[in-house]
Amino acid sequence: MQPSAVIVAERRHLEARCRERGWTLDEVADCVVARDGDSWTIDTAHPAYPRAAKPGWTPSPPAGPGTEMKKLLAAVGIVAS
Repeated sequence: MQPSAVIVAERRHLEARCRERGWTLDEVADCVVARDGDSWTIDTAHPAYPRAAKPGWTPSPPAGPGTEMKKLLAAVGIVAS
């Protein structure tokens, strides 16, 4: 049996990891081995840990200065590459 890789992190960090990879907190709850308020002990070797993207999940398109500029230019009829 392999030793578990256990980390202590805030709940919001696990929530962010779930969002990045298409999982919900309920779907990965089994990897949480202890809770002390917002400080959670998480087994990263557990099969429920969101180490990879959820099958079939596609991330949202990136947002930022480049994508905003394209939207602004498109509004006046200019197509940016």
